[in-house]
Amino acid sequence: MPFAMASPAKVASLWFPEQQRMIATTVASMSNPFGILIGSALSPIIASSASKMPTMLIIWFIPCAVSTVISTFGVWSSKPPTPPSSSAAEESEPYFAGLKQIIRIKSFRVLLVVLGAGLGLFTMQITLMEQILCTRGYSDNFAGLCGALMIIVGLVTSTAISIYVDKTRNFEITAKICLAFASVFGCGFVVASQFPNIPIVIGVLVSLFGGFGFAFYPICLELGVECTFPVAEATSTGLMMISGQLQSIIYIVLAQLVAVPLPFDQMKYQVCTLSNSADGGIAPQDFQYSLFGFAGIIVGTTILFLFAFHCEYKRLKMEREKQAIQ
Repeated sequence: MPFAMASPAKVASLWFPEQQRMIATTVASMSNPFGILIGSALSPIIASSASKMPTMLIIWFIPCAVSTVISTFGVWSSKPPTPPSSSAAEESEPYFAGLKQIIRIKSFRVLLVVLGAGLGLFTMQITLMEQILCTRGYSDNFAGLCGALMIIVGLVTSTAISIYVDKTRNFEITAKICLAFASVFGCGFVVASQFPNIPIVIGVLVSLFGGFGFAFYPICLELGVECTFPVAEATSTGLMMISGQLQSIIYIVLAQLVAVPLPFDQMKYQVCTLSNSADGGIAPQDFQYSLFGFAGIIVGTTILFLFAFHCEYKRLKMEREKQAIQ
């Protein structure tokens, strides 16, 4: 999985021409959440009872086996015979030399923090969605629907925006617009999740949050390559993935530590448990303060990105210079 998550920008750079790199990165990076969506949707249908669990495992083994065979015996070269662009023909920096170089680049450090925070907060939200919403009377099915809406709208939006970016090369301004809108709708979800009986509002907010958040992700992978070129593409992507995973762990743990028992006057709404803790059930937790912290991190990282991130398109600049010479 780590190798697959770090590969989209590198595959796009080595195998696709300049005008197709953004959409290639988007398709490759969105394949993971698309797989999660399919698995989450079909698994309950296939395994409708405990006895059908082995059947479900066998069914999911088939695409895993097929993809393993294809990747093992169907991929014979790391690069195409003819480089699709002048940058693809260039040799990347050695790993450790590139690692030292990449840490000194301010724009990449900003990207490392901001994209890592976005990935971490998204993972926290998906992981705790049911626990957050059940305290206000929303069912597990609705929480699952919210997660699905985030991914579906995100897939559509990211594809459309990537096509636009491929044509215009407006990486930075598009990324900033996407993050700004994602922040607005993310904070809107934080507020709306405190109220019962507004499922449509919550559904719309999480959909738009996912839409702009997912679009932001592949653009950042390309920006990471642009501002660190000629460092290897997988190095910048891999470091951003590590940042996201580390922040995911931190946010999930902190969210549960900050959560408090649900106040008595709100127990009438909760559908988290049918029994109270005294009878052996698990007392529902109020994630209000955790969500306010979530909103604070969103706003803080958005401000950081809007005002501190300025990318020099090193790869595009080199390609333009090569084209001018030719």
